[in-house]
Amino acid sequence: MKRILICEDDQEIIELTTIILRLTGYQVYVFKSCDDGIVQKVRNIKPDLVLMDLWLPEIGGEAAIIQLKSDLITCRIPIIVFSANNSAVEIAKRVNAEGCITKPFSITCFEDTVSAVLKRA
Repeated sequence: MKRILICEDDQEIIELTTIILRLTGYQVYVFKSCDDGIVQKVRNIKPDLVLMDLWLPEIGGEAAIIQLKSDLITCRIPIIVFSANNSAVEIAKRVNAEGCITKPFSITCFEDTVSAVLKRA
């Protein structure tokens, strides 16, 4: 079973995406904030994919992605930027994320993007 880590602080989005992913057969983990220990936490979970919001408490999603992409172990984990930030697509490219889902999103777009990124990984 593939593991997906959602880094998101909006409870409604957490609930919606968790339901979608679990119904699709994924094991889901959630972080509501990202701090300087993000690399070790991700190493412990060993997700197959990370969905990263950009507006997160503590260090924020962009800084968290940079840390994950700089680590020899976590750099191989695909990351999808998952945000309502107007610059989400540009930020995703800048931090070498494997995909971007802008909020609000359709369930079909969400499922298709997750599936496509996992297939490429």
